[in-house]
Amino acid sequence: IFQTALLVFFLIIIHWILNHTITFPKYESLKTLVISLSKIFLLLGTILILLKQGLIKKCYVNLKRPRLDLSVVSVTITLLIVFNPIIGSVSLFSQKDITSYVESILIQRNDFLVFLNLVIVIPIFEELLFRGIIFNGLKNNYSPFIGLFVSSVLFGIFHIDILGSTVMGVWLCWVMHKTNNVTLCILAHSACNLLSFLFRIIVKDTQGRNFFTYIGENAIVISIIMFLLVIGVFYISIKKFDSASPA
Repeated sequence: IFQTALLVFFLIIIHWILNHTITFPKYESLKTLVISLSKIFLLLGTILILLKQGLIKKCYVNLKRPRLDLSVVSVTITLLIVFNPIIGSVSLFSQKDITSYVESILIQRNDFLVFLNLVIVIPIFEELLFRGIIFNGLKNNYSPFIGLFVSSVLFGIFHIDILGSTVMGVWLCWVMHKTNNVTLCILAHSACNLLSFLFRIIVKDTQGRNFFTYIGENAIVISIIMFLLVIGVFYISIKKFDSASPA
């Protein structure tokens, strides 16, 4: 737990330093991408150190080709969790701060650099960190429950939709625990961010805003349907994950 806290604190400091030292005037998306890539290289260095010290196993950070059926289920349940209107609306921030944050995102350009950072770089970084290192490290030293709880709560705290991200973290930790395949987690996370990227484009026009207004007005019904779908898909596919569990 101390090592987890130290790692997270170290990455926060590194992010702050990079954010205040890297400057690309008029190219904010390039700055964000460079910061994310820098953190990935630092994380990979940390992984090599942890592997040499025997604190994590190589199989936990190996990018293995996932099974198609498990990929479909992992992506489907992740999307149903994250985009559940009720779960996704719970945040530690005030409504004013959330609105300001959303508006700041919408005015940004949706170019290739944003896509690359949001859909590819960030999912790789966060899944290697939260599922590959933190979850598995705590699981090996304490228990799967401790690893799942700590890594998921940390993952939620670092996102504006704390409840949705925490539940997403719980689900992806379970996937990691069952399969030892971090690629599945990256794929699900990437699909989630891809849909968020597309939503940013849609919501900029009037029809797009009307679409999200409709969702907000029917949030309870939509949330219940999505929750029931999660239960149904999970129940149907649980044996598939059991068959993928490492010996």
